[in-house]
Amino acid sequence: MPKRKQDASSDYKERLKKSNEEFQNVKDVCVSIMHSMGDSDFPLKENEDFVIDVLKNELIVMLEDICKLKKSKNIKTRISICDLIRSMKNEFGLLSRFINYMTKKVEMSQYLKVSKQKTSGSENIFGQEIEGGSDEEAEKEESINEIGELEGEEGELLEKRRKKLMTKDESLLEEVKDAFKELDLDFETFENFQCERYASRQNAILKHIELMSTDSYTAFTESRRISFQKPANYRNTASTTTRKKATSIQSLIGWIGNPPLQSESAEIFLAFFAKEVIGEVVGSALIEKYSEPIKCGAFGMVDDCLEVKHYEEAMRKNEKFRKFSRIFM
Repeated sequence: MPKRKQDASSDYKERLKKSNEEFQNVKDVCVSIMHSMGDSDFPLKENEDFVIDVLKNELIVMLEDICKLKKSKNIKTRISICDLIRSMKNEFGLLSRFINYMTKKVEMSQYLKVSKQKTSGSENIFGQEIEGGSDEEAEKEESINEIGELEGEEGELLEKRRKKLMTKDESLLEEVKDAFKELDLDFETFENFQCERYASRQNAILKHIELMSTDSYTAFTESRRISFQKPANYRNTASTTTRKKATSIQSLIGWIGNPPLQSESAEIFLAFFAKEVIGEVVGSALIEKYSEPIKCGAFGMVDDCLEVKHYEEAMRKNEKFRKFSRIFM
Protein backbone atom coordinates (compact mmCIF):
# COMPACT_ATOMS: atom_id res chain seq x y z
CA MET A 1 0.00 0.00 0.00
CA PRO A 2 1.52 3.35 -0.98
CA LYS A 3 2.05 5.78 1.87
CA ARG A 4 1.56 9.51 1.65
CA LYS A 5 4.57 11.61 2.57
CA GLN A 6 4.34 12.94 6.11
CA ASP A 7 6.72 15.51 7.61
CA ALA A 8 4.41 16.19 10.49
CA SER A 9 5.57 16.04 14.08
CA SER A 10 4.31 13.40 16.49
CA ASP A 11 2.13 16.11 18.03
CA TYR A 12 0.46 16.76 14.67
CA LYS A 13 -0.06 13.03 14.14
CA GLU A 14 -1.69 12.75 17.55
CA ARG A 15 -4.03 15.64 16.79
CA LEU A 16 -4.78 14.05 13.40
CA LYS A 17 -5.74 10.81 15.13
CA LYS A 18 -7.95 12.61 17.64
CA SER A 19 -9.65 14.48 14.81
CA ASN A 20 -10.55 11.18 13.12
CA GLU A 21 -11.98 9.87 16.38
CA GLU A 22 -13.90 13.07 17.14
CA PHE A 23 -15.49 13.31 13.68
CA GLN A 24 -16.40 9.65 13.16
CA ASN A 25 -19.33 10.75 10.97
CA VAL A 26 -16.84 12.07 8.39
CA LYS A 27 -15.47 8.54 8.10
CA ASP A 28 -19.00 7.17 7.64
CA VAL A 29 -19.63 9.51 4.74
CA CYS A 30 -16.24 8.67 3.19
CA VAL A 31 -17.14 4.97 3.27
CA SER A 32 -20.53 5.65 1.66
CA ILE A 33 -18.91 7.71 -1.10
CA MET A 34 -16.36 4.93 -1.65
CA HIS A 35 -19.31 2.56 -2.17
CA SER A 36 -20.94 5.00 -4.59
CA MET A 37 -17.69 5.15 -6.60
CA GLY A 38 -17.30 1.39 -7.02
CA ASP A 39 -15.97 -0.18 -3.82
CA SER A 40 -17.98 -2.42 -1.49
CA ASP A 41 -20.50 -1.14 1.04
CA PHE A 42 -17.90 -2.24 3.60
CA PRO A 43 -14.45 -1.81 1.98
CA LEU A 44 -11.26 -3.38 3.28
CA LYS A 45 -9.96 -1.56 6.37
CA GLU A 46 -6.59 -0.89 4.69
CA ASN A 47 -8.27 0.75 1.71
CA GLU A 48 -10.70 2.70 3.87
CA ASP A 49 -7.86 4.10 5.99
CA PHE A 50 -5.82 4.89 2.89
CA VAL A 51 -8.63 6.85 1.18
CA ILE A 52 -9.40 8.81 4.35
CA ASP A 53 -5.68 9.57 4.81
CA VAL A 54 -5.35 10.76 1.20
CA LEU A 55 -8.49 12.91 1.52
CA LYS A 56 -7.30 14.64 4.67
CA ASN A 57 -3.85 15.26 3.21
CA GLU A 58 -5.34 16.64 -0.01
CA LEU A 59 -7.61 19.09 1.83
CA ILE A 60 -4.99 20.27 4.32
CA VAL A 61 -2.19 20.72 1.78
CA MET A 62 -4.47 22.63 -0.61
CA LEU A 63 -5.54 25.01 2.16
CA GLU A 64 -1.98 25.37 3.47
CA ASP A 65 -0.77 26.32 -0.02
CA ILE A 66 -3.47 29.00 -0.22
CA CYS A 67 -2.56 30.37 3.21
CA LYS A 68 1.14 30.48 2.32
CA LEU A 69 0.39 32.42 -0.87
CA LYS A 70 -1.80 34.90 1.00
CA LYS A 71 0.84 35.31 3.70
CA SER A 72 3.56 35.95 1.11
CA LYS A 73 1.44 38.76 -0.31
CA ASN A 74 0.51 40.02 3.16
CA ILE A 75 -3.19 39.33 2.50
CA LYS A 76 -5.10 38.71 5.74
CA THR A 77 -8.54 37.93 4.37
CA ARG A 78 -10.27 34.58 4.81
CA ILE A 79 -10.08 31.84 2.15
CA SER A 80 -12.52 32.71 -0.63
CA ILE A 81 -14.02 30.81 -3.54
CA CYS A 82 -11.59 32.78 -5.71
CA ASP A 83 -8.61 31.43 -3.72
CA LEU A 84 -9.88 27.86 -4.04
CA ILE A 85 -10.47 28.08 -7.78
CA ARG A 86 -7.04 29.70 -8.26
CA SER A 87 -5.42 26.77 -6.45
CA MET A 88 -7.11 24.31 -8.86
CA LYS A 89 -6.90 26.37 -12.07
CA ASN A 90 -4.89 23.64 -13.83
CA GLU A 91 -7.51 20.99 -13.03
CA PHE A 92 -9.86 21.63 -15.94
CA GLY A 93 -11.88 18.46 -15.40
CA LEU A 94 -12.44 19.15 -11.72
CA LEU A 95 -13.54 22.76 -12.30
CA SER A 96 -15.73 21.71 -15.22
CA ARG A 97 -17.60 19.26 -12.98
CA PHE A 98 -17.89 21.91 -10.25
CA ILE A 99 -19.48 24.36 -12.70
CA ASN A 100 -21.83 21.62 -13.89
CA TYR A 101 -22.75 20.83 -10.28
CA MET A 102 -23.50 24.49 -9.47
CA THR A 103 -25.48 24.90 -12.71
CA LYS A 104 -27.64 21.88 -11.88
CA LYS A 105 -28.32 23.30 -8.43
CA VAL A 106 -29.58 26.47 -10.12
CA GLU A 107 -31.76 24.50 -12.54
CA MET A 108 -33.30 22.62 -9.63
CA SER A 109 -33.95 25.81 -7.65
CA GLN A 110 -35.55 27.41 -10.73
CA TYR A 111 -37.75 24.34 -11.18
CA LEU A 112 -38.85 24.53 -7.54
CA LYS A 113 -39.44 28.26 -7.90
CA VAL A 114 -41.72 27.72 -10.92
CA SER A 115 -43.52 24.89 -9.12
CA LYS A 116 -44.09 27.15 -6.14
CA GLN A 117 -45.49 29.89 -8.39
CA LYS A 118 -47.89 27.40 -9.96
CA THR A 119 -49.15 26.25 -6.56
CA SER A 120 -49.55 29.91 -5.50
CA GLY A 121 -52.01 30.67 -8.29
CA SER A 122 -55.31 32.48 -8.14
CA GLU A 123 -57.41 29.48 -7.12
CA ASN A 124 -57.23 26.90 -4.36
CA ILE A 125 -58.27 23.24 -4.68
CA PHE A 126 -61.91 24.27 -4.23
CA GLY A 127 -61.75 26.73 -7.10
CA GLN A 128 -61.94 29.73 -4.74
CA GLU A 129 -59.91 32.84 -5.56
CA ILE A 130 -56.93 33.48 -3.28
CA GLU A 131 -54.30 36.21 -3.10
CA GLY A 132 -50.79 35.59 -4.39
CA GLY A 133 -47.85 37.82 -5.24
CA SER A 134 -45.81 35.36 -7.27
CA ASP A 135 -47.16 36.55 -10.64
CA GLU A 136 -46.14 40.11 -9.81
CA GLU A 137 -42.62 38.96 -8.88
CA ALA A 138 -42.39 36.92 -12.09
CA GLU A 139 -43.45 39.96 -14.14
CA LYS A 140 -40.81 42.11 -12.45
CA GLU A 141 -38.13 39.54 -13.21
CA GLU A 142 -39.24 39.21 -16.83
CA SER A 143 -39.32 42.98 -17.38
CA ILE A 144 -35.81 43.35 -15.94
CA ASN A 145 -34.50 40.57 -18.18
CA GLU A 146 -36.03 42.27 -21.23
CA ILE A 147 -34.06 45.48 -20.60
CA GLY A 148 -30.77 43.76 -21.38
CA GLU A 149 -27.36 45.20 -20.47
CA LEU A 150 -26.94 48.82 -19.45
CA GLU A 151 -23.73 50.70 -18.65
CA GLY A 152 -22.81 53.20 -15.96
CA GLU A 153 -24.93 53.95 -12.90
CA GLU A 154 -28.13 52.63 -14.49
CA GLY A 155 -26.38 49.34 -15.25
CA GLU A 156 -25.21 48.99 -11.63
CA LEU A 157 -28.72 49.65 -10.30
CA LEU A 158 -30.19 47.12 -12.72
CA GLU A 159 -27.60 44.51 -11.70
CA LYS A 160 -28.43 45.06 -8.01
CA ARG A 161 -32.12 44.60 -8.81
CA ARG A 162 -31.39 41.40 -10.73
CA LYS A 163 -29.43 39.99 -7.82
CA LYS A 164 -32.28 40.73 -5.42
CA LEU A 165 -34.56 38.54 -7.52
CA MET A 166 -32.02 35.69 -7.69
CA THR A 167 -32.51 32.46 -5.80
CA LYS A 168 -29.81 31.49 -3.29
CA ASP A 169 -28.27 29.00 -5.74
CA GLU A 170 -28.28 31.57 -8.55
CA SER A 171 -26.38 33.96 -6.27
CA LEU A 172 -23.84 31.26 -5.44
CA LEU A 173 -23.30 30.48 -9.14
CA GLU A 174 -22.86 34.20 -9.75
CA GLU A 175 -20.09 34.24 -7.10
CA VAL A 176 -18.36 31.40 -8.94
CA LYS A 177 -18.61 33.27 -12.26
CA ASP A 178 -17.24 36.42 -10.62
CA ALA A 179 -14.29 34.40 -9.28
CA PHE A 180 -13.43 33.13 -12.77
CA LYS A 181 -13.68 36.69 -14.07
CA GLU A 182 -11.41 38.03 -11.30
CA LEU A 183 -8.83 35.34 -12.10
CA ASP A 184 -9.07 36.10 -15.82
CA LEU A 185 -10.14 32.50 -16.53
CA ASP A 186 -12.59 31.82 -19.34
CA PHE A 187 -15.71 30.37 -17.68
CA GLU A 188 -17.06 28.78 -20.86
CA THR A 189 -13.76 27.02 -21.63
CA PHE A 190 -13.89 25.26 -18.28
CA GLU A 191 -17.64 24.69 -18.50
CA ASN A 192 -17.35 22.88 -21.86
CA PHE A 193 -14.19 20.92 -21.09
CA GLN A 194 -14.43 17.16 -21.80
CA CYS A 195 -12.40 15.14 -19.29
CA GLU A 196 -11.17 11.82 -20.72
CA ARG A 197 -10.10 10.58 -17.31
CA TYR A 198 -13.58 11.14 -15.89
CA ALA A 199 -15.09 9.37 -18.91
CA SER A 200 -12.93 6.33 -18.14
CA ARG A 201 -14.17 6.35 -14.56
CA GLN A 202 -17.77 6.52 -15.76
CA ASN A 203 -17.24 3.59 -18.13
CA ALA A 204 -15.85 1.52 -15.24
CA ILE A 205 -18.79 2.35 -12.98
CA LEU A 206 -21.27 1.46 -15.75
CA LYS A 207 -19.55 -1.92 -16.10
CA HIS A 208 -19.80 -2.27 -12.32
CA ILE A 209 -23.54 -1.48 -12.37
CA GLU A 210 -24.22 -4.06 -15.08
CA LEU A 211 -23.05 -6.83 -12.72
CA MET A 212 -25.22 -5.73 -9.79
CA SER A 213 -28.14 -7.63 -8.37
CA THR A 214 -31.36 -5.70 -7.58
CA ASP A 215 -30.46 -5.49 -3.88
CA SER A 216 -26.92 -4.36 -4.63
CA TYR A 217 -28.19 -1.67 -6.99
CA THR A 218 -30.66 -0.39 -4.37
CA ALA A 219 -27.87 -0.03 -1.79
CA PHE A 220 -25.64 1.56 -4.43
CA THR A 221 -28.24 4.21 -5.36
CA GLU A 222 -28.74 5.05 -1.69
CA SER A 223 -25.02 5.66 -1.29
CA ARG A 224 -25.03 7.92 -4.37
CA ARG A 225 -27.25 10.37 -2.49
CA ILE A 226 -24.70 10.87 0.28
CA SER A 227 -22.25 13.75 0.24
CA PHE A 228 -20.65 16.29 2.53
CA GLN A 229 -23.18 18.91 1.42
CA LYS A 230 -26.28 17.53 3.17
CA PRO A 231 -26.66 16.82 6.90
CA ALA A 232 -29.76 14.62 6.53
CA ASN A 233 -28.40 11.58 4.70
CA TYR A 234 -28.07 8.13 6.23
CA ARG A 235 -26.17 4.89 5.73
CA ASN A 236 -26.14 1.43 7.36
CA THR A 237 -23.44 0.63 9.91
CA ALA A 238 -21.31 -2.49 9.52
CA SER A 239 -22.57 -4.41 12.54
CA THR A 240 -26.25 -3.52 12.70
CA THR A 241 -29.10 -2.22 10.60
CA THR A 242 -29.18 1.00 12.63
CA ARG A 243 -29.05 4.00 10.33
CA LYS A 244 -26.53 6.62 11.30
CA LYS A 245 -26.80 10.31 10.49
CA ALA A 246 -24.19 11.52 8.03
CA THR A 247 -21.98 14.56 8.41
CA SER A 248 -22.57 18.09 7.21
CA ILE A 249 -20.01 20.45 5.74
CA GLN A 250 -19.40 21.83 9.26
CA SER A 251 -18.10 18.42 10.41
CA LEU A 252 -15.80 18.19 7.39
CA ILE A 253 -14.42 21.65 8.15
CA GLY A 254 -13.93 20.73 11.81
CA TRP A 255 -12.18 17.51 10.78
CA ILE A 256 -9.42 19.49 9.03
CA GLY A 257 -9.00 22.08 11.78
CA ASN A 258 -11.62 24.74 10.99
CA PRO A 259 -9.85 26.67 8.20
CA PRO A 260 -10.95 30.34 7.86
CA LEU A 261 -13.39 30.08 4.94
CA GLN A 262 -14.94 33.33 3.77
CA SER A 263 -18.33 32.31 2.43
CA GLU A 264 -20.84 29.55 1.72
CA SER A 265 -19.57 29.21 -1.84
CA ALA A 266 -16.12 28.34 -0.45
CA GLU A 267 -17.70 25.73 1.85
CA ILE A 268 -19.62 24.22 -1.07
CA PHE A 269 -16.44 23.99 -3.14
CA LEU A 270 -14.59 22.30 -0.28
CA ALA A 271 -17.36 19.69 0.13
CA PHE A 272 -17.46 19.10 -3.64
CA PHE A 273 -13.66 18.82 -3.76
CA ALA A 274 -13.67 16.22 -0.97
CA LYS A 275 -16.06 13.99 -2.92
CA GLU A 276 -13.99 14.43 -6.07
CA VAL A 277 -10.81 13.28 -4.28
CA ILE A 278 -12.53 10.10 -3.08
CA GLY A 279 -14.03 9.60 -6.54
CA GLU A 280 -10.66 9.88 -8.26
CA VAL A 281 -8.91 7.46 -5.90
CA VAL A 282 -11.66 4.82 -5.83
CA GLY A 283 -12.54 5.32 -9.51
CA SER A 284 -8.92 4.73 -10.50
CA ALA A 285 -8.85 1.53 -8.44
CA LEU A 286 -12.07 0.39 -10.13
CA ILE A 287 -10.52 0.99 -13.55
CA GLU A 288 -7.64 -1.27 -12.49
CA LYS A 289 -10.07 -3.98 -11.43
CA TYR A 290 -11.88 -4.04 -14.78
CA SER A 291 -8.64 -3.80 -16.79
CA GLU A 292 -7.53 -7.20 -15.48
CA PRO A 293 -7.60 -10.12 -17.95
CA ILE A 294 -11.07 -11.65 -17.97
CA LYS A 295 -11.07 -15.17 -16.56
CA CYS A 296 -13.84 -17.31 -15.16
CA GLY A 297 -14.71 -15.67 -11.83
CA ALA A 298 -11.93 -13.07 -12.24
CA PHE A 299 -14.10 -10.22 -10.98
CA GLY A 300 -15.90 -12.27 -8.35
CA MET A 301 -19.19 -10.99 -7.04
CA VAL A 302 -19.97 -7.31 -7.57
CA ASP A 303 -20.31 -6.94 -3.79
CA ASP A 304 -16.65 -7.96 -3.33
CA CYS A 305 -14.34 -5.25 -2.02
CA LEU A 306 -11.75 -3.68 -4.26
CA GLU A 307 -8.43 -5.25 -3.36
CA VAL A 308 -5.36 -3.51 -1.97
CA LYS A 309 -3.54 -4.25 -5.25
CA HIS A 310 -6.14 -2.25 -7.21
CA TYR A 311 -5.43 0.87 -5.12
CA GLU A 312 -1.69 0.27 -5.19
CA GLU A 313 -1.56 -0.03 -8.97
CA ALA A 314 -3.84 2.98 -9.48
CA MET A 315 -1.62 5.18 -7.31
CA ARG A 316 1.55 3.80 -8.90
CA LYS A 317 0.25 4.96 -12.29
CA ASN A 318 -0.73 8.39 -10.94
CA GLU A 319 2.25 10.64 -11.70
CA LYS A 320 1.14 13.46 -9.35
CA PHE A 321 0.71 11.03 -6.48
CA ARG A 322 4.07 9.35 -7.13
CA LYS A 323 5.95 12.66 -7.18
CA PHE A 324 3.99 14.87 -4.80
CA SER A 325 1.52 12.61 -2.93
CA ARG A 326 -1.25 14.73 -4.43
CA ILE A 327 -4.34 13.86 -6.47
CA PHE A 328 -5.22 17.39 -7.62
CA MET A 329 -2.91 20.41 -7.77
